[in-house]
Formats: sequence, structure tokens, C-alpha cells
Amino acid sequence: ASGHVGNLTAKQTAELKDIWIRLFKLFEQPGTEYKPTKSETSSESSKKSGFFGFGKEKKKEDINTDVFLGATTDPALLTLPLEKAITLIPGSTLRKTFWNAVATDNPDAVLLRFLRARKWNVDAAYKMLINTLRWRVAMRLDDIIALGETGLRDELENLKPGLGKSFVGQVHSGKATLGGPDKLGRGVCFINVRLHNKEAQSNEILRLMTLFVMEASRTVVAQPLEANCILFNMDGFTLSNMDYDFVKFLVTCFEAYYPETLGMCIIHKAPWVFSTVWNLITPLLDPVVASKIHFTKNLEELSEYI
Repeated sequence: ASGHVGNLTAKQTAELKDIWIRLFKLFEQPGTEYKPTKSETSSESSKKSGFFGFGKEKKKEDINTDVFLGATTDPALLTLPLEKAITLIPGSTLRKTFWNAVATDNPDAVLLRFLRARKWNVDAAYKMLINTLRWRVAMRLDDIIALGETGLRDELENLKPGLGKSFVGQVHSGKATLGGPDKLGRGVCFINVRLHNKEAQSNEILRLMTLFVMEASRTVVAQPLEANCILFNMDGFTLSNMDYDFVKFLVTCFEAYYPETLGMCIIHKAPWVFSTVWNLITPLLDPVVASKIHFTKNLEELSEYI
């Protein structure tokens, strides 16, 4: 297809080169090495404790305080304006993060996805790219990839007893399974929604598992395919399975940090009660993402796609 590797116009090739030149220049910046101190750690903990209150709410504070995500970067990294935040990150860190993001993919294909997502506006595409790199550094995607399942389990268990066990439990819960292919040869991530309960794990563990699965699914994508599919199996769904925060996080990942990687989203066997939930979700969706969503009611309809 036009705008993809091997099928670029002269103008698109020039825009791709422009992104590369900016990126290599970014990799040369000195940045500032961040070393968290004990006082900063305790201060951050106090702030979060004050926010959630006291008494019975103490348990809620313990559950929702991140101990892995964001632990190795300046807490202000994701809140500062992008132009200021990106200068704080050493170029060597950004270089490592970028190439880990490329992984087994074609490097040009990665940059072209950002250009297509921003309709070939080089400035907007570059801004989206460096924002993604900032986010990947803060969310420790490099560590998630390097540690793998058992490494993450041990690391999390060391940080907080029971956390590693919770992570492994989520990975093996059956709520997310990689398989496929669909009719176009793309991999499929099957989400069994009925197996999810918002209160069964911390928000950090859920985000960690999501990132772990997303990164794992990318390793099975090879040119000329660039996207995967998600199938939400809604069979047995009740309102207790609904997790608005998770949906919002997933949508943000696809729209802001993994552009052009969602090939199709299927919502299978959604019960009538889901219509109320759907009305809350639709305002979150970018028109491009929304156009890739299909509803199926039975195996015959599902077989049209997978």
C-alpha cells in the first residue's frame, strides 16, 4: 500500500529521511542522569498517602501506589511539557529505547507508522515519536522486555511481596491469549472479559500485563504485515467485569504510543447490558480506531474475520 516500505513517493521518502535526521540528532544530546533519593521517595509516598486519606482508605493507597512503573525516572518526566521533558533524557537512553521499540520490525516501517498517523506532517509525526520514546522510558518498556515473565516476577516480588505472584497469576489467568491468524494473516489477541475483575489486581499489575502482552504480540509481526488484532470475547460479561480505567489505558496506548498497529478490533457476543458501557467508551475513540471495530454475534459472523 502507498506510504509503506517499498512503496513511497519521492516526497514521502524525503519526509522519512527528515525524521531520521532529527532522530539521530536527538540521540546525541547529553540529557541529565536521574538518581532518585530516599527523601524524594518518601516525599512521593507521603503525597500519595495524603491524597488517598487515612483509615480504611489506607488499603486503597497501598494497592494503587506504583512500585515498578516510573521508579527509575524523574516523576516530572510525564507531566512536564514535551519540549522540556525530552531534553532531560540522555540521548543514549533514547537511542536504546528506540531500537528496543523497533525490535524485530523494519526501522523505516516504524517511523512510517508515525508519519501516516499524523498524515505526513513531519513536525507532528516527530513530536508523536519523541513523546512515545519519553513514555517508553518512564514506563520502563526496556526493562519489561529484558526481564521477561520470570524476571518481572522476581523483580516485583523483591519490590513488594505478593506483587510478582499477582503478575504471573494475571499472565496465566486466561484473560489474554495470543493466537490467530485472522483472514488477513494477522495475529490475534483474545481477551476473555468475563475472567477480569477490576478489584482482583492492582492497577499497576494490570498495566504491566497489558504492556507485556502488547510487546510480546509485536514480536510475531513481520513485514509486510504491521498490525495485530484484538478480539474481546464478551460471552458471560457482567458489569463487574467492566474496567473503564483499563479501557482508557488501552485506547491511549494504541492511539498515542503504538500508532497504526491495531489492524482490527472485534467485540464478540456483547450482551444488551454492554450497550450502556459502550456509550461511555465511544467518546474515547479516535475515528480511525472506531472504524476498525466490528461486532459479531455468533461463530458464523466471527468466521468472516477469523
